[in-house]
Amino acid sequence: MKALPGSVFLFLMLSLFPAPACTEDRPPFPALPGGTSLELRTAVEDFSSLKTRLLWRRNHFKVFALDIRSFGKAPYTMGGIITPTVSAGPLALGGLLKELNSPGGYKAFSSVYSEAFLIKVDPAVAVLPLKGFVVAAASVPISLFFAVQDGGNTLTGLSSSSRIGDALSLQACLTWAVQKTPGLPADCWTLEGPWSELPDFALLHWAVSAKFGREPFYLGTAFCSSRSRTEPSGYYVRFLAGVKTDPLAAELVLSAADAAYLPPLETSCGAGITAGSRIIFNPLPRITARAGYGLTLPEPPAVPELYRESSETFDASLDLGFPGDTVFFTSAYARRLDYNVLGEGELRQSLRCGITLKGKAGFISLEVLAVPGQAEGAAEHTLSLKSGLENEYLAARFTASLALTEELLFSGDLRITRKNSVPGRNTAAFFGLKLAEAPVSGSAAAENDIYSGTHASFFEFLRNHLHLTFGFSSLLQNQ
Repeated sequence: MKALPGSVFLFLMLSLFPAPACTEDRPPFPALPGGTSLELRTAVEDFSSLKTRLLWRRNHFKVFALDIRSFGKAPYTMGGIITPTVSAGPLALGGLLKELNSPGGYKAFSSVYSEAFLIKVDPAVAVLPLKGFVVAAASVPISLFFAVQDGGNTLTGLSSSSRIGDALSLQACLTWAVQKTPGLPADCWTLEGPWSELPDFALLHWAVSAKFGREPFYLGTAFCSSRSRTEPSGYYVRFLAGVKTDPLAAELVLSAADAAYLPPLETSCGAGITAGSRIIFNPLPRITARAGYGLTLPEPPAVPELYRESSETFDASLDLGFPGDTVFFTSAYARRLDYNVLGEGELRQSLRCGITLKGKAGFISLEVLAVPGQAEGAAEHTLSLKSGLENEYLAARFTASLALTEELLFSGDLRITRKNSVPGRNTAAFFGLKLAEAPVSGSAAAENDIYSGTHASFFEFLRNHLHLTFGFSSLLQNQ
């Protein structure tokens, strides 16, 4: 954190003193080779974290360096290289490989069912738990990868993703995962001996998925098997069916996992059946209706009184457009939780409605959210106001909301972006100020939080509720 003040000073200097105007005799920056770009992005969030990324790109090649420093956390410094054949750096899962680590965890119309990659190097400005390399074959759609997870778990395997014609897409993977024994005291014993002497847990997975369809219908399926030396084989299966036409789109997802199935990078997986569906209907250009349903049924326990949380969800929304880019929207959500097979549980529900007015320069939106009282909490009602303004040089967005639970709380969010574009160079400086759930004057929480009349309480109020974000980005390119 000692480097933070210098970064703050650098940002202020770049924001307050814009770059001089470009002339024909004085280019904005040294020329870059054709098809090359260089981007620098840095941001300070809440005066507690500093994020910086430098990205160089030329045609299909990328080289990047990322540094994230947060107060109270270990620094995260990572670099990477992306080429058509060999890539190394922070890794992100996708498609079939991502689904295997969260079986039944994705709803209808989720992008995971259509992602073309299984694993790739991701230059996002974020802390990713996986790092390693991917080697892609030049003539066949097969990749070899090796990934290390935070904590020492490793994942090695082969993946393949291909498309045959316009109607069939296939994905397959074969992985070998090694999960480290969780860190517990050395004197902790199990039925097999001291915990510290237990071997690492190894898992073998193979999985295939296929998606077939021609407009407007399509079908998909996925199958996976997990196996280890000490556990029986486990299985996970998923079916997908959908239709996409001009006024109507619908998708149904059914999946099941048995108690023996274990994900490659997770320590456990809830066995059971998951079902979900979603419908999107556009009868007219300015009318959109959506509805979704989800059901989760875990495997029944041996004793009915044992805890077994199943859930059933339903959501629906309606958008009505009027002349002048005015949109009225409303949505409802309900979720029923059952804690055991005897039917004991609770019901959670909410209702949201609002109106948005859009123009050439910006928009303004008013929204009301009502959440009736639940079994474990008081009712919550929120009134939100959102507005935005954008032109060639400036973009601003403001959000304010009043939430009534047991106390009246205020939240506000202001974000301003200043843009500067010249030939070969695009820069932007942004500033964000957020006030999170501050008690309104007159409430008991406000009396205890800030209005006690002491300087200590005032700074404690700022530390708990005020969040500040600012930074800049600069992109140099020569196409």
